[in-house]
Amino acid sequence: MILLTLKFKKMKKCFVYFVMLVCLGLSNYSHGQISVTAYSHDVVGLGLNHDKLFSSELKYFSDRSFGNGLGIIELDGFLNFKKQRFHQLSIGMGLNFQSDFGNVINAVTMPINISLYPFKDFQKTSFLNRLSFVVQLIPEYYPTYDYFGDCWNASSLIGVRYKFLR
Repeated sequence: MILLTLKFKKMKKCFVYFVMLVCLGLSNYSHGQISVTAYSHDVVGLGLNHDKLFSSELKYFSDRSFGNGLGIIELDGFLNFKKQRFHQLSIGMGLNFQSDFGNVINAVTMPINISLYPFKDFQKTSFLNRLSFVVQLIPEYYPTYDYFGDCWNASSLIGVRYKFLR
C-alpha cells in the first residue's frame, strides 16, 4: 500500500511538471525568442518573448535548504513595458510550486523585473549584444504559511540573461 502511494505521488508530480512546461511552451504561441537566465541563490530561468508585450519564465530554485533536495519551480507571466535604449521594465504574476504535494502551490508571486542592456551598441550578431543583466524584486504571498494565517514576504534575485537568436 505504501509503495502504491509513493508511485501515485511521483506520477502526480510528473503530471504537474508536464502541465507547467506545456503552458510555458504555449504562451505566446511559442514562436518567440528563448532566453536562459542564471540568477543568484542557485536559480535558473528559462524564458520566452522578453522583447514582446507578454512574456513568460519558468524558474527552478535548486537550493538544498528546502529539506527534500528537490527544489522549487516557479512559473511567471510578465507584462513588458516599452523597451528603452538600455533598459526595460516588466511586472508580472506567478505561482511558486513545491515538490511536496500536500500543498502544491507554495506562494503567489508578483515579480518586478528590470533588464539592463549595457552592450546594446555592439553588432547585431554579437554575443555581448544578446547579454543582459536582470534585477528582480519579488513580493510573495504564502496562503498556508503557518497556523496563524497568511504571510507576506519580499525577496530579490540578480542575474545574467542570454537571449538566443531565432
